[in-house]
Amino acid sequence: MKQFFKLLLIIIWCSISVYGQKDRKVLLQELAKAKQDTTKVYLLLDVAETYIDDPKNFKQYLQKSFSLSKKLNHPNGEGRYYQLMAKFYSYQNEPDSCVYFAKKGVENARKLKFDKQAQSYSNLAFAYTMKGYPDSTRFALLNALHIEEKLKPDAYRLAILYVNLSANSYAIHDYKKMIAYSRKSLYYANKHPKKRFLAEAHINLGLGFTNDKALDSADYHYSRALELAYKNQNVIQQLYVLENITDLWNIKRNYPKMLETATIFHKISKANPEFVSEWIKSDRLLARAYLFNNQVDKAKSYAEIALGNSTKEKDNPENVMQVHYLMYEIETRLGNYSKAEDYYTVYDSIDNVFRGEETQQNINILNTKFKVEKKNAELKLQKAALQRKEMIIFFLSFGIVALVVLGWFVYKNREKKQKIASQIQQIVASKSIIKTQEDERTRIAKDLHDGLGGLLSGVKQSLNSMKNSFIMEANEAQSFEKTIDILDQGIRDLRNIAHNMIPENLIKFGLETATRDYCSYINNSNALEVAFSPINMADYHKDFTHSVTVYRIIQELVHNAVKHAEAKNLIVQLAAQSNTLQITIEDDGKGFDTNNATNGIGISNVRNRVSVLEGTMQITSNHLGTTVNIELPI
Repeated sequence: MKQFFKLLLIIIWCSISVYGQKDRKVLLQELAKAKQDTTKVYLLLDVAETYIDDPKNFKQYLQKSFSLSKKLNHPNGEGRYYQLMAKFYSYQNEPDSCVYFAKKGVENARKLKFDKQAQSYSNLAFAYTMKGYPDSTRFALLNALHIEEKLKPDAYRLAILYVNLSANSYAIHDYKKMIAYSRKSLYYANKHPKKRFLAEAHINLGLGFTNDKALDSADYHYSRALELAYKNQNVIQQLYVLENITDLWNIKRNYPKMLETATIFHKISKANPEFVSEWIKSDRLLARAYLFNNQVDKAKSYAEIALGNSTKEKDNPENVMQVHYLMYEIETRLGNYSKAEDYYTVYDSIDNVFRGEETQQNINILNTKFKVEKKNAELKLQKAALQRKEMIIFFLSFGIVALVVLGWFVYKNREKKQKIASQIQQIVASKSIIKTQEDERTRIAKDLHDGLGGLLSGVKQSLNSMKNSFIMEANEAQSFEKTIDILDQGIRDLRNIAHNMIPENLIKFGLETATRDYCSYINNSNALEVAFSPINMADYHKDFTHSVTVYRIIQELVHNAVKHAEAKNLIVQLAAQSNTLQITIEDDGKGFDTNNATNGIGISNVRNRVSVLEGTMQITSNHLGTTVNIELPI
């Protein structure tokens, strides 16, 4: 079973490493003419790869490519350098060096595009497999897969990755995942135009289902894999599938089929002696098939051939061990117990060596895991301490910020309260001033009307009596009449002044009537046309102080329009709606700059009165006229 894993990884390594070999002589000729640019980098790399079995020349050309890549700041060239170095050390069976350069390739690939990063992780997975670290292998493969999934789907690369993940799952005896990954590899292999890795996907599914005891499914996928191997004339795949089918027939106890398949395997391997391992193994497999078919003599004959050939393969002591165990089984069947014991002793000694190596490998893996876990635990403790420190700093910072914000809010709140208190104080003062003004106006108006007005009326009456009592000449009578007319005009002006200071109809009939009379008065003066529009004023019910303040506001705004606007028409609107009194004064005059007018006495008085009544005022003015909108709560 170990042969499957080795074979599969060599196939995958080659598939991701070969850029397309050229004749060395042609490459050297092109290299001699090349300039010091990236083209020369790749020529040096290609030449180096042709020397991969010649360490001295390989490293010489590869080092030149690396130096030139550094000089040109060409990370792609550096990446291929690391890849070829990892590949070289895999051929030299030096897993530590292979892992080192594969890791350097991953570090370099982080500067490159995602496809290069995925390839570098695949190379690292191969290196970890050589080292015998299945968990690290899986980590690297899953990183490669995660990157590939971010790219445009590539059936070829995804098929490779899932084949590798399937092999990794087999190595850790997770056959459910092996089957799942193999199905994924089968899916992407079918999507590839040339159906690359389709046979490998079926082989992996066959092996996965065999170990998962789904033997009919295993038979189906092995059959499909064998068809593809024959179609592609891939001898090594044919031999591998035939060996697995032989094992499958053994598990299913169909020994005639087992013998039939082992015979085909023997025939093909003997016709292809370049595959040394399979050539040596073929006699052992056939001997075992004969033994299970109770043809012990034939079994012994082929087993002895296998025993003689087993020492020819230096790097495969496992085959020697299995041949000795097979001879032990055969001699036991023949009753030659002494010989059987000798064979078993050799088998057991080799097996103990394997077990020792496997145990040592497991110890090394556990030691590595322990070191990694210890380091991770230390990192977690450091991270936890750092997080605690960060949390303390965060909460302290948050507390300081909260205190600053709270202090700011307290300050602003106090400032706002002080401002409101100041405004209230101003409003109270303004109300007091306005009330005082209105009281004074009322007093003066009464004094003028009742005192001076009565006196002037008495004078006029006396003059009229004198006119009737004396006989005057014509010119004297005319002069006397003129004096009485002047006195009449003075009395009328006095009454107007008194009326403006405290309109009697405001006291008697309220705001709407007083405003209407005032608008009529302006109309009669021919200063401009005034239209008065009351809306829902029946809903307005406020005391005299409020009414007189509103009246003064209207008076001031109308007076400003008459005096400054040069308008022909004016609209005065009073609307009582939803607890609000809306005042609108609109003219068609020349307008004014609202910014420059804010400090005028008239506008300032209006603003003060609006503020006293806790209202708002908005002025809009242009060359087409001016509109003043005021809203007062009622």
